[in-house]
Amino acid sequence: MSFAPDFGLRLVRDGASPETDILLVPFQLGRISVVNEELLTTVSGMDFGGEPHAVSLDFDAKILKSIKQLCPKKIARLIEGELQNSFTKGHTLMFPQPVELAVTARLGKVQKAQYEGFIPLVVQSVSKISRQSQKDKK
Repeated sequence: MSFAPDFGLRLVRDGASPETDILLVPFQLGRISVVNEELLTTVSGMDFGGEPHAVSLDFDAKILKSIKQLCPKKIARLIEGELQNSFTKGHTLMFPQPVELAVTARLGKVQKAQYEGFIPLVVQSVSKISRQSQKDKK
C-alpha cells in the first residue's frame, strides 16, 4: 500500500511558518474522528503541485459547531446525534456524502504516526464556499 505525502510537511519544506494562514478551498469533509474530548480530526486527499497529498485537519468543539451549522440538515443531525454530546475516543463518523467547505488553518506540531511523521493543520475557521470562488476556479 502506498501513502500520499503529507501536506503539512510539504508546506514546511516549502517555507511556510506556523503563523501563516492556509486557505483550503474547497476542502472535502467526509468524516470526523474523535481523538479525545477536546480534539477532533479529519483526513482528506488533495492535489498540490500536481501531486496527491494527505491533508490532516485538527479542530475543537467550537469548530465542530461551526461545521455543523454549514452542513446540510441531514448531516448536521448526524453530527449532533453521534458527536455533539458523546466524544468517544477513536470514534469516526462517516458522512453519506462529502461537504465542501472553505477552511482557514495553520500548521500544527509534528505528530508521529505508524509509518512516518506528519503535521496536521489546525483549523482557525470554516465557511461556506462562495459562488464567486467556485466561478474563479473554472
